[in-house]
Amino acid sequence: MPSNKRTHQQSNRATKRKTKRQNIGAKYTLYVTNLNSKIKPVKMKENLYILFSSFADVLEIHYPRKDRRGQGWIVVSSPEEAAQCIEKLDNFQMFENQIHVNLARKDANIIGELTKLESHDKEDEDED
Repeated sequence: MPSNKRTHQQSNRATKRKTKRQNIGAKYTLYVTNLNSKIKPVKMKENLYILFSSFADVLEIHYPRKDRRGQGWIVVSSPEEAAQCIEKLDNFQMFENQIHVNLARKDANIIGELTKLESHDKEDEDED
């Protein structure tokens, strides 16, 4: 009967994967969990916008309609605003649930697009 114990090599691979995943870290995208899934998506997005815009300039809110309800992603305009949202809103009571706010694993696509536009505009200024 084979042993269920992990070998040293398998254990190292799992550790490397976990470390690699942690290094990706988002700066602008917040991952919100434990949202009340009984609330309609439109109402949830409106209320998330109202709540998070009190502490940050909200660029985008993604709240899935069917799969993964109970979690959402909020994109803010700066890392400082993201940190402030985490500080102020983690464990905040919303629709009878205590929400959890953390940085997402990676930033939303909109951040990459804005970064490209910003660098393109900077190049245009340098050429003039």
